[in-house]
Amino acid sequence: MGFWRNISVKHRKYLILLTLIFFQIFFGIGGGIVAAGIYHVKSNNILPGVVVSGVQLYGLSKAEARDVLGSKLPLPSAITLVWEDEQFRVPLDDAVSQYLLDEVIDRAKDLSEFTSDGFSVFNLISWSPREQYLTPKLTVSPAYLWHELVKIKNIIDREPQNARIVLENNIPLLHAEAWGISLDVQNSRKVIMEYLARGETENIPLQVAYAEPDVIGEQLPDFSHMLAVVRTTLDDNEPDRLHNIELATEMLTELYMEPGEVFSFNETMGQATLEKGFREVLVIINREFVPGIGGGICQVATTIYQAALKAELDIVQRSPHSRPVSYVPLGQDATVSYNLLDLKIRNNRDFPILMVGAVNEFLQFAFYGAERDETIKIEISSEDIEVIPSQTLEQPDPNLPRDTIQIVREGQDGYKVHVFRIIYENERKILKELISTDIYMPVNEVVRVGRKQVFLESK
Repeated sequence: MGFWRNISVKHRKYLILLTLIFFQIFFGIGGGIVAAGIYHVKSNNILPGVVVSGVQLYGLSKAEARDVLGSKLPLPSAITLVWEDEQFRVPLDDAVSQYLLDEVIDRAKDLSEFTSDGFSVFNLISWSPREQYLTPKLTVSPAYLWHELVKIKNIIDREPQNARIVLENNIPLLHAEAWGISLDVQNSRKVIMEYLARGETENIPLQVAYAEPDVIGEQLPDFSHMLAVVRTTLDDNEPDRLHNIELATEMLTELYMEPGEVFSFNETMGQATLEKGFREVLVIINREFVPGIGGGICQVATTIYQAALKAELDIVQRSPHSRPVSYVPLGQDATVSYNLLDLKIRNNRDFPILMVGAVNEFLQFAFYGAERDETIKIEISSEDIEVIPSQTLEQPDPNLPRDTIQIVREGQDGYKVHVFRIIYENERKILKELISTDIYMPVNEVVRVGRKQVFLESK
């Protein structure tokens, strides 16, 4: 009361006036809020600021909001699913998909109720209301999704592929392993439904399971370097002999040799028989050409032998022919005869090697391994050839006219030859080593000499 007594009458009037104005404003605003609230409750309409997928629902009832959203929110034509760099399109239509409009409208209406977050009160009195953005859930028939995912599964799924060595143009190449892939249809459908519930229809990740292959590239030997290759000429005029060469090459190609392992020609190929598909061709036996099964396989052995020499592999066993052959120089051939003469080669490297044969314009054999010194070059040279002359053996024939000569067997000179391996490093000769000294015995000529006396009758 002391404070009121100390105020002048004039000031008292001003104070009373300000108090009346304050209460008038307070009750006016409060009354407005109450009136707006009563109107809002009675009208049951959605407040300003509620937006569903870009559509304003201010002042609309639930039924009106449903009609508006139904007309302004077209269903997406498809959803897109992704896996790695691949994209899959799943088409949609009214028969398999729909928006859950009632759910989003209920949410919009809930925002219009008086809640503790103040959104309803603020939006009732604000000229620039806060906005709440809502997205309707899209639902797709689970059966339809399953059907579409199964189709995608048939595209994606693959069994694990083991790493392997394959020949391409007669060159061994590593084909890397591939993990197995299996689309998880159930989990994929679950993730899709979760994305659709958030209104997301693009780039939905598919769920896949992976299966590890049994063999990976690191477990396979390295055949990336050619250690040596040799080609020998073929005689197209002897189709049966060529057939035998092709058959033997097929049986011996892609031969795998561990470090220290010895390759045996006879043990690997076995005996050449008609049952195996070999044909009868002339072969050399005791310096004579006679019919035999498997003629031509000695050229295969010879080509392998030459390649082994150039690859600097150990030659454990090798025998030359009894007569020179036309397809390689003297002393560079190898003959085989089952259970008698064999060609044996040992892998003296500390890594596995692969032998690969091919028949095209030539007969070719090559060895592959993990390392090769590119500065090294190797030549095989036949030198110091000595001729061993053949002799003529005469066989008297009393049934031939005297002094008539008939050749029974043509003679052929023999040879003695030294075979060397010459090694060059950066084009400089660093080693010359003797590989073999071979002797091809001559084939003596045999002739019949007539001894029959011919008497001429006089007239």
